[in-house]
Amino acid sequence: MTQNLIDMYNKELQQEQFGALVAARVNEILSGNAKVLEFEKAGGIFNTTEQEALLFADTIAQVVCANLNRGE
Repeated sequence: MTQNLIDMYNKELQQEQFGALVAARVNEILSGNAKVLEFEKAGGIFNTTEQEALLFADTIAQVVCANLNRGE
């Protein structure tokens, strides 16, 4: 495979994994089992890449859940 194809595959894999993360968070919210995501920042250090991904997935999941019933 060329490097370009490998990069495209890796990007698609990341997107699928992120989509699964969002879906899991939507399920937690809809079931009433979701807890607020809060990460302590030690000494003013920013969140890790993983924590930022979780926070972004949570934001998307909240928007999805808020808009599920708007069509009714």
